[in-house]
Amino acid sequence: MPSGAPARGAANLADWRSPERLRFLRIDHRAIFARKQFARLVGIIALVWVAYVFLVSEHSVFRQAVLARENVRLRDEITKAESALDSLEVAVIELETDRSRIERLARERYHYVGEEEKAYVFVEVDKEDSPRLLEQALARRRELEEKAKEKERAKEKGERH
Repeated sequence: MPSGAPARGAANLADWRSPERLRFLRIDHRAIFARKQFARLVGIIALVWVAYVFLVSEHSVFRQAVLARENVRLRDEITKAESALDSLEVAVIELETDRSRIERLARERYHYVGEEEKAYVFVEVDKEDSPRLLEQALARRRELEEKAKEKERAKEKGERH
């Protein structure tokens, strides 16, 4: 072995960089640069696609969260509607079977009065109209009293004969 030659297996880094050796290695720097550019382009496209899928599309994370909240709200609304339906069904059954409940609702909601009961109506009146209305009410009362007396007289005459 020549004295200037490196031993076998010994790493001589300066040796592979020598201009004589590089002359035989054909490195195409443009091809390496083109591969790097292509890899960057593919990476950017992949990143944009992932961002679109997870952030913007119909199946995005944000859309899924909104739909999950909407789903919970609708389920709550359904349970409330079902409970209201159940209570209304119970009320219908009670109204079909319980006569006292029907009478109570008729009195409360529709102001019904029983056969032997009297109903009183209170009306607000302006101070200017009150004397006139009072006279009309008293006249109506006198008429009703006279009719009642006439009925009693007719009854008495019918009983005598």
